[in-house]
Amino acid sequence: MPISSDEKEFVNYVVDLMQLMGPVTARRMFGGHGLFLEGLMFALIADSTLYLKVDDLIGGDFEDRGLEPFSYEKKGKTFKMSYYQAPEEALEEGEEMHQWANLSYGAALRAASKNVDQSSSFDGVICCDERKCQLDWFGAYFSSNGCFCQNKINPPNR
Repeated sequence: MPISSDEKEFVNYVVDLMQLMGPVTARRMFGGHGLFLEGLMFALIADSTLYLKVDDLIGGDFEDRGLEPFSYEKKGKTFKMSYYQAPEEALEEGEEMHQWANLSYGAALRAASKNVDQSSSFDGVICCDERKCQLDWFGAYFSSNGCFCQNKINPPNR
């Protein structure tokens, strides 16, 4: 099903607004769009509404504002996903979007790190010296050269 010009315009607007984070891209999926940064989906757009990835750490920030989760119906049942509507002010200003989208990207990173097979023989370090890794502000480990260190699966409590 082709997307409307309004939907396409909204997707382009949101992607442009998120460029402070880096090269955010949109891909068509399931009648909407997934938003990706460095191959990791952290947001989605459905029916011209932006939804940001949440987890237990940041979900309360969205719920406290009365923002709704993304949901869909299938075979008479309603399914809610771990994506919540973006705050209206995030759609109006780049810095505000940057803050909310970074929180969402952090939730996506934490979810991805939980999905790494910890029983494999792979040592988990990707392109960096683990002694230089530091916990970033959204709970993932990065080295000074910016690479993600998968050997730090379970970050310490902060």
